[in-house]
Amino acid sequence: MDRISKRQRRQRGQVNWMVFLLIVLFSAGGWNYFRSYQADLKNHRNMPFSSYSTPDLSALQAAYNQALESSRSAYSEKRSAQDRPPRRNSDRSNLADRVRALERSQAKAGGLRSAQADLAQAEARLGEIEAEIERRSEFLAGLRVHFERLFRRGAGNAESP
Repeated sequence: MDRISKRQRRQRGQVNWMVFLLIVLFSAGGWNYFRSYQADLKNHRNMPFSSYSTPDLSALQAAYNQALESSRSAYSEKRSAQDRPPRRNSDRSNLADRVRALERSQAKAGGLRSAQADLAQAEARLGEIEAEIERRSEFLAGLRVHFERLFRRGAGNAESP
């Protein structure tokens, strides 16, 4: 029977522990990555355009730029119509005319609020698209997402990558 020295046994024991620790670390990392990935799938609001390809994202950005310009022009038209001074009715005794004037004024204000909301929504979407394009243009962006998933704490919180 081949006798192994104490030193060789100690070295083999150290190697076995190192292999064991590496297996534990890889298992824990894989488990954390899986948790983070599942959290990302459940909470897609952090990166709403991550599933789009880059050419599709560029086309979407161009379309939102056009929509933003049309929303801006519609808002400015409604704003200028709202800023005009109201016509003064010389006959103040007719209550029905005053009610109609109030309804017209409220309709204009509602149209202005709607145009303002459309403008704000288009600006927000365009900002999200530009943020996604910026994120993709960073050096090793795809690899960074994987490393963040691997080392993320509290995967249930679905922190943005």
